[in-house]
Amino acid sequence: MFEVPTTYTSLQVNTVISSPTGSGKTVLFELAIIRLFSTKKDQEQPKVVYMAPIKALCQEKTEDWTKKFGKVNLTCKELTGDTESIENIEQSFKNIDIILTTPEKWDSTSRRWKDRGMMGFMSQVSLILIDEVHLLNEERGAVLEAVVSRMKTLKKSEEMADRPSSNLRFIALSATIPNIEDIGQWINAPNDAVLVFGDEYRPCKLDVHVVGVRNNSSNPYLFERSLTYKLLSVIQEHSSNKPTIIFCSTRKSASESASILSKEVSLLRPNPFITDPSQRKRLLEASSQASDKVLSECIINAVAYHCAGLSAQDRKLVESLFLCSDVLVVCTTSTLAQGVNLPARLCIIKGTQQYKTGSGYEDYNELMMVQMMGRAGRPQFDDKGVAVILTDQKCIPKWQDINNKNKPVESHLQHLIIEHLNAEIVLETVQNVRVAIEWLKSTFLYIRMMKNPMHYNLPQSITREKLEQHLKQMCTQHLEQLSSEELINMDGNGNLHSTELGRSMARFYIKFETMQTFNQANNNASSSQSDILTVLCKAKEFQEHSIRLGQKKILNALNKKNVMQFPIKGRIKDVEDKVNVLIQAAMVDAKIEDWTLMQQTNQIFAVAPRIARCLIDYVKEKKRFHQLSNSLLLSKCIHQKMWHANSNATRQVDGIGAVFSNTLQKAGITNLQTLEKIDSFKIESILGRNPPFGRNVLEKISKIPKYDLSFKCENVEDSSLVSITVIANRRETAKYGFDNIFQTLITGNRSNDLIDYKRFCGAKYQQFKTTFQVDARQSCNCELKAKLISDQYIGFDVDLDVTIQKINRDLLDTDQVITHTPKNKIKPPSVIDNSLALMKNRTASSTLKMLPKVPPLIRREVVRPKDENVPIEECNTKQQAVEPPIMFNSSQYNVVVNHHTRNNLVEMVRQYVESGGRVEKFQSNVPVCDLTNLDDDDCVLIDDDFEDFNLDIVFDDVF
Repeated sequence: MFEVPTTYTSLQVNTVISSPTGSGKTVLFELAIIRLFSTKKDQEQPKVVYMAPIKALCQEKTEDWTKKFGKVNLTCKELTGDTESIENIEQSFKNIDIILTTPEKWDSTSRRWKDRGMMGFMSQVSLILIDEVHLLNEERGAVLEAVVSRMKTLKKSEEMADRPSSNLRFIALSATIPNIEDIGQWINAPNDAVLVFGDEYRPCKLDVHVVGVRNNSSNPYLFERSLTYKLLSVIQEHSSNKPTIIFCSTRKSASESASILSKEVSLLRPNPFITDPSQRKRLLEASSQASDKVLSECIINAVAYHCAGLSAQDRKLVESLFLCSDVLVVCTTSTLAQGVNLPARLCIIKGTQQYKTGSGYEDYNELMMVQMMGRAGRPQFDDKGVAVILTDQKCIPKWQDINNKNKPVESHLQHLIIEHLNAEIVLETVQNVRVAIEWLKSTFLYIRMMKNPMHYNLPQSITREKLEQHLKQMCTQHLEQLSSEELINMDGNGNLHSTELGRSMARFYIKFETMQTFNQANNNASSSQSDILTVLCKAKEFQEHSIRLGQKKILNALNKKNVMQFPIKGRIKDVEDKVNVLIQAAMVDAKIEDWTLMQQTNQIFAVAPRIARCLIDYVKEKKRFHQLSNSLLLSKCIHQKMWHANSNATRQVDGIGAVFSNTLQKAGITNLQTLEKIDSFKIESILGRNPPFGRNVLEKISKIPKYDLSFKCENVEDSSLVSITVIANRRETAKYGFDNIFQTLITGNRSNDLIDYKRFCGAKYQQFKTTFQVDARQSCNCELKAKLISDQYIGFDVDLDVTIQKINRDLLDTDQVITHTPKNKIKPPSVIDNSLALMKNRTASSTLKMLPKVPPLIRREVVRPKDENVPIEECNTKQQAVEPPIMFNSSQYNVVVNHHTRNNLVEMVRQYVESGGRVEKFQSNVPVCDLTNLDDDDCVLIDDDFEDFNLDIVFDDVF
C-alpha cells in the first residue's frame, strides 16, 4: 500500500498529489484538516481555505463537509459570487473554520488583505487546499497562479511576521499529468511530498469508445448539433439503464440536447428513462419547482441539463434528482467535469471541439478530455464506467489512445500579467522593478519558461541569465503601460506607487484594456447617461459575448422597441452594441426570446455592477461633476435593473416582484414614495394578500434612509475663500435594518468641476456634514449644485442649488449669505415682499405653527456691509421665488431683523396675513414692541429650509 506520511504527520510540508479521476483523493484534504485542528494551540484560531475551479464543486463540498466536520464543531461556509459580497468578509467569516471558494473570489478577497480588519483575518489562514490544480492549464489558471503566489508572499511579509498562525501550508490535488513535479516546485513541496498515483489506483475500470461520425458540414456548430440525434442510440447501447452525463461544448448546446432528447423519449412507449409510476409522480412535482421553463419541460421525461446559466436553486434541483436516479440523463458543459461528484455509468462527449472567443472552434485539450471521461464510474456508486467520444471520422486516431497522451500543464499568467502586477503594486508587495522581477520568479510561469521556453516564444537553449533579462524587459514594458494610463507612478529611482485609478482597477477586478477604454473616452468628455453607458459597454470583460449566428435579427428587433431608453442608431454591428441593447432591454423588462441571449444578459449583469463602480471612481478622479452624477445614477439603475423613471420602481422592495409591481402600477402606484403613503390594508387589498404583508412592505420602505440637504457658509478670514458646509439630515430617527445602504454626496460648480465627494453609510448617520472651500471671486463658483445619491434605491435622491452672491471683498462682513433651493421647490413669484437683512447678532427664540395652504413668497437675501449706515436699498440682494411649507411643526426658530428692515418685515407680515396666512402662536425671549399694532397672533415667519421647515431670525436690536 502506498503511504502518504507527509499529509498527516507534518503541519509545515507542502504537498502535491496526482491521481486518476475518481480515485478518492479528496480524503487527503480531510486528513490534513483534521491534523491542523487537532494540533492547534489554545490561542490559535486557524482557518482553512479550499479553492475549487467552479461554484458547483464548492457548494457540493460545503454540504458534505458541513455534515462531516459539524460533528467535531468545525464550521464551513461557501464564499463565491452566489453567496457573499467582499464588503464585510472579515466579519461574516470571523467564526468560520473552513472557507470554500473559487480562485477568482479569493483573488478579489486577498487583494484587500491590508484593509482594516482584513490583516488579522488573513493571518489566520493556515492551510490552503487547491482542488483540480491542473486548472493552471486553462486561461482561468492565471488567477489561481497569481493568488497562490500572493499568499506565499503575504505570509512572508513583515506585517504578518509577528502574528499568530502566520505559517501557511499548501496541499494541491491534480488529475494525472506528466509534470506534477513542476507544481511541487512552484508551491515549494519537497520531492518526497510530490505523490503520483497511476491508473492502477482507479477503483472503477473505465471502457473508452471512440465513435466516428461522417461530417457533411464545414460548420463545426452544425456538426455538433447533428450529433444530438445520435445520443439516444448511444445511451440505449451503453448505459445499462443507469445514469448518463452528456458533455456539450456550450450552454445552449446543453439545453438544446436535453430538449431534443426529452421530446424523443416522450414519443416512446414506455419511456425508457421512467421505470415506475412513483418516479413519474416525483418528476411532475420536481418540474413545478424549476424556474427555467425549458428545464421544467425536460424534467417530466427524466432528462435535464446543468450549467452556470441556471439559477443556483435549479442547479441544486437537477443534482438532487440525478443523485436519486429520478433523472437519468443530464446534459452539461465541460465545467461539470471539474470535480462535481455526480455518479454516472456512462459519459458521452458530444463533439471534441469547443468555441473560444477570438479564436473560433478548437479541439479540447487532452487533460480536459480525460477529466470528462473520468466522470464515468464513480467508486461509491458503480463498479465500472463507460466513456463514449463522438467525433469526426477524421479525428478517430487522435482520441483512441487519449489516456496515454497527456501534455504538460503550462502557465497562462503571461496573458493577464499586467492586471496581477498592478494588484501587487497596490498591495505594496511589489515596490520596485527588482521586486517585480522577484515576484515573477515566484510564479509557475517562471518554472515553465525554464522547462519549456518554446511554448512561450523563447529560444529552446535560453540560459537562466537571458531568461531573467527577458523577464526584466517584459516587466518594464508592463510597468510603462500601467504608468502611461496613470495607474501607477514610477519615480527616477525605479520605485513604484499605485494611483487611485490603479487601486480602483485592482479593487473591482478590472481588465487593463477596460481602463484604456475609459481613458480614451475621457478625451471626449461626454456626460450623458447614454454616453456613459456606451463607454461601459466597451469594457473588455464583455468581449466574450460575441454576436452569434441568428442573433442580429433579435437584437435589431429589441433595439427598435419604443421602450428603449437610448436606442442605437442604425443596425447592431458589434459586441458593444449587443451588450448595450441587452442591458437596456433588461432595464425595461423587454422580453428576450432567445435562450442564449437570456443567459448572456444574466452574465452581463453579473459583471456590469463592478465595472460601473470602477467607472465612478475613474470619473471622480477626473473631477467631472456631471459625468460623476450620471455615472452614479447609471450604476444604481444597473443594480436595480431599471431606469430612474421606471413606473415599476415598487419592485425595489423585497416581496414585490414583476407581477405585484404591474398590479400596483395599474392602481396608480408607481414609486416607493407613493406606496409608503398608503395604509397596509389597501396594499393587501390591491395585491390580494393577507396581513401582515402590507405592514411588512411598509416596514421595509421605512428602513430606507431618506435625507434632506441644507447649506451653511462662512467667509475665510483674510482671504477670498468661502467655506461651505453641506448638511445631510436623515428624516427618521429609528434604527435602520439595512446597514450597507450607502449614500454619495457630491457638489459641483457651473463649469462642471467636481468640488467635493463623500460617500457614507446611510444607517450610521443621523446627520452627515462635509465642508469645503471655494473662491468666491470665480464666477463659476457663484452657482453650485449638490446631489445626494443613494447607491441602491431609486427615487430617494436629493438635489440642491446654491447661489453665492457676487461680493465686494472690501465691504464684506464676517458672514456671507447664500440662497439654497431644493430642486422642484421653485414656484412663480408672489406679490409678497420678504426683505430680510441677515446679520450675526443677538437671537430670539420663537415657536411657530402654520396652518395649511399658505401662498408662495419671494425671498430676497441681503448682504450687510461693514458700514451699517448704508441704506438697505443700496445693499446687494438676491431675489428668489419660494413656496412656504404646508405645515410647520412646533420647533425653535430664530428671527433676523434690524432697524433697517423692521418696516419691511412688518409690511411683509401684514400682506401675508391679509393674503390668508396665520400663525397660532409667537413667543420671544426678548422684549418686543407692538410691531406697528400687529397682534402677536398675526406674526408669521418664512421657512429657511424647505425640507426641514426650520428658520433662523436674529434681532439686531431690541424694539
